[in-house]
Amino acid sequence: MAREWSHGLFSCFDDCGTCLVTYFCHCYTAGKNAEAVGDSCLLCGLATFVPLANVFFMAQIRSKIRESKGINGAANRL
Repeated sequence: MAREWSHGLFSCFDDCGTCLVTYFCHCYTAGKNAEAVGDSCLLCGLATFVPLANVFFMAQIRSKIRESKGINGAANRL
């Protein structure tokens, strides 16, 4: 059974600390997300500064997060 995301699109404002860290240092948050699914924190953090590589790595990490949490990738489509 597919699950939904536990937070909505603008729920980042519920945790102002995380919101500010992500706004000012997005590479840190990207790296920590990658680390949470077993990828390299440093590699993915640095990839956020490389055009096109950032899109690829973030899509891969998002997919791994969805897979590990059992979230359907098409759940929000109409």
